[in-house]
Amino acid sequence: MAWHPPPVGREMERVSRQPGGRAQGPAPTEGEIARAANRTRFTCHSPRNSAQRTATSPRAGSSPAAIPRPPLIFQRFPVTNREYIVFLDDLVATGREAEALLHVPQERPGQVGEQGAIAYGRKDDGTFQLVVDADGDAWLPDWPVCMVDWRGARTYAAWLAAKTGHSWRLPFELEWEKAARGVDGRFFPWGDFLDPSYCCMADSHEGHPLAQVIDSFPIDESVYGVRGMGGNMREWCADRFQTEGPPVLDHGLPAPVEPAPSGDVADRVLRAIRGGAWVMGAQSERCASRARTGPGIRAVFLGFRLARAPAGTLG
Repeated sequence: MAWHPPPVGREMERVSRQPGGRAQGPAPTEGEIARAANRTRFTCHSPRNSAQRTATSPRAGSSPAAIPRPPLIFQRFPVTNREYIVFLDDLVATGREAEALLHVPQERPGQVGEQGAIAYGRKDDGTFQLVVDADGDAWLPDWPVCMVDWRGARTYAAWLAAKTGHSWRLPFELEWEKAARGVDGRFFPWGDFLDPSYCCMADSHEGHPLAQVIDSFPIDESVYGVRGMGGNMREWCADRFQTEGPPVLDHGLPAPVEPAPSGDVADRVLRAIRGGAWVMGAQSERCASRARTGPGIRAVFLGFRLARAPAGTLG
């Protein structure tokens, strides 16, 4: 697994903003899911006197805003290769092999419009398995899955929701940010100081850099017990990216995701991504760092995790 610059026309853009706040948080909750927001407000930045509050504005004259957030449950860890293979194998077993081949992790193609080679191997029965990749690296089951585009992440979420009866989905940007930085506006999930040993980032590796298994960096944990939001793998969000920040309705819920367009138009609607990654530096590890890319992009540093509303609530 190695990072290569994208082909022309397939760039991933990063938009940074200044963080705010201080403090170390209390001990995280336990379990595979974390309740990443009581009905409380958290501090982010929005334009002064804006009629529609937003998460951030890169323009001069922005000020902190307290945005109310409804309760939400996050997966404690990002989706792993192990979990994603279960999803793909189930598609094959239920007669949806074409969908499995569409959503399987794929290498970056050499030219825009081409389809890259699949990153997983296949067994004789058609199911998927981990293999050594084109760079000679053996992928591990408990690495975060990567090389999955926005549509693949959404399809996995719909599959898991149908399997479990819970409304799993991609989180919105504001939901992701609160799960990462809590209500005190900390710079990083664990507090305000960064050391390369705290999360999986570019400076964490002495030799050949690689992604790491999901529980390798225990300090990379938010106040809510959500792991790996500072480094290892960037994550897809549900939102269409907006430079001025994601819009928020008056009652604190994120604005609904518009129906995903189809055809060539779909690839021009940039989607928000959040979090740091194993190939990135300190600027990208901040909870407030924002980035954007097309929904069809696949990258070795881009995966996803899911969130859902608690039972009996909307969201």
